[in-house]
Amino acid sequence: MKEPIVIYDREAGYARGLLLQMERMHFPVSECIVLTKKELLRKILKRPVELLIANAEVQDLLPGHEIRCAVLLTEGSVAREESAYPAVYKYQSMETVMSEVLSIYAEVGGDAITLQYTGGSPKQVLVVYSPSSGLSRSMFAMALAKEYAKTRETLYLPFEAFTADQLVDGRGGMSDLIYYLREQSGQIGLRIQMMAHREGFLSYLSPVGHYLDVNEATGREFRYLVQELKENSPYEICVLEVGYFNHHVAQLMNYADQVYLPYPEMEGPDGPEEGDRRIQAFQRALLTEGLPQVMSKITRIPIPVGEVDWSRAEKVIRCIHDGDG
Repeated sequence: MKEPIVIYDREAGYARGLLLQMERMHFPVSECIVLTKKELLRKILKRPVELLIANAEVQDLLPGHEIRCAVLLTEGSVAREESAYPAVYKYQSMETVMSEVLSIYAEVGGDAITLQYTGGSPKQVLVVYSPSSGLSRSMFAMALAKEYAKTRETLYLPFEAFTADQLVDGRGGMSDLIYYLREQSGQIGLRIQMMAHREGFLSYLSPVGHYLDVNEATGREFRYLVQELKENSPYEICVLEVGYFNHHVAQLMNYADQVYLPYPEMEGPDGPEEGDRRIQAFQRALLTEGLPQVMSKITRIPIPVGEVDWSRAEKVIRCIHDGDG
């Protein structure tokens, strides 16, 4: 039997709130103990504890006890410098508090908290790539993710070297994910959940901090990512937008379930032919990489040039279902 996870706080509502947040984040709580009295905490600490999340007032009780990872909840914006334990600011959203706590826990090699998932349809990993317009690709990829997120847990990962909107909030993002993939550190689904922004059923990571982070991702890391997303994550649909092409990206497409190629429907006598030539060049590159099987996964998505109402994604992506036949 695993050692327990213990949550201690004087405020019963706050302690239960952390427990409920763990449940919402798909973490098992059957071995989690919630306490509000210091005397009970003293008794619990007589046995080994896997993870302790406790108000900072009790840190003097902790030395000498067998605690794999202790995280203090502080009421100040910074932790006391003399404290031997990492700390998290208490008065943030419950999601942020638990994300920071579990990030600390993962860094010490904690493995008691594992994601639990039940049934459901097989998970799908979808790659969105375009040999043409980057803007159409990005808008389509996000529209696709938002459409799926209306009814299913969806993850959007931008493997994009340069982005117009850098969502930097201190929670890490694609750069950290690529580092974890390179280290083969495990718990990828857990780490993504800790770093992800969330809007309803849609989760997404902020872009890379430096273009080299994404350019240096290898086929080995992409294979590991797809495996972890399918086996150890809560996401039913994973939309991976890719803004560049090389041998490793070709391998990623091979590991994915579907590859969508949005391209602009250009006006003028040479418009359609120009788009076709770009796609044909891309297909030749797949042959050069020795991956002709990827072509059977490709769905071409013509995007009208001009005014496109991306807020009504069901119209934008309807051609996917019409073309998948």
